[in-house]
Amino acid sequence: MNKNLITLCGNPDRGISKVKRILNILNYDKCDIIIVTEDLEKFKFVESEVKIKKEIENDSDFEKLFSYKCLEWASYFKDKIELEDYKLYNECFFINVNSDLNMRLPQSIKRSIQKSLTFYRMNDFDLQQLDNRSIWFGNNLPSSCFWHSNSIEFDILSKFYKGNFYLKHDESKKIQDNFDYIFYEYIGLVGLTYLNGYE
Repeated sequence: MNKNLITLCGNPDRGISKVKRILNILNYDKCDIIIVTEDLEKFKFVESEVKIKKEIENDSDFEKLFSYKCLEWASYFKDKIELEDYKLYNECFFINVNSDLNMRLPQSIKRSIQKSLTFYRMNDFDLQQLDNRSIWFGNNLPSSCFWHSNSIEFDILSKFYKGNFYLKHDESKKIQDNFDYIFYEYIGLVGLTYLNGYE
């Protein structure tokens, strides 16, 4: 299908104004939208027709992890739509609506390429919280709050929650504090690379 998909995942909180700005950059009225959350009432700010809405239980240790549980469901619905239409979405966007979307937003969106995801850099404050680890990535650690990829790569990345990769880190607090870095490790584990969305 000649269309993009936007997935809004989690419970909207701090980042609603930035979510609206991202939706406008994405020309959301020309995209399909899937919302997966604990409370659909909080999504009244979405002023476009929504393809699928789903409420699920929030049994996660913290909100960012819950957003990735929502992503698993969003990917499931995406696959059903693609199966019925016999075509894949061009570009699939993940937005963690619970976060403050800790990044500088792009002016425009470029297409992803195979075996990659397009990311937007964490802001300087969040990079500092990772101590020396940000130096390893040249201050380009991907933010796990907003990214996009082709349909097949999107399916792979959506398995982050179900694959329990994050559980190799023992403590919930440690997982929460290092979530972006753990997600970065997962990208490499599944054989994908990342593209800087600003270049």
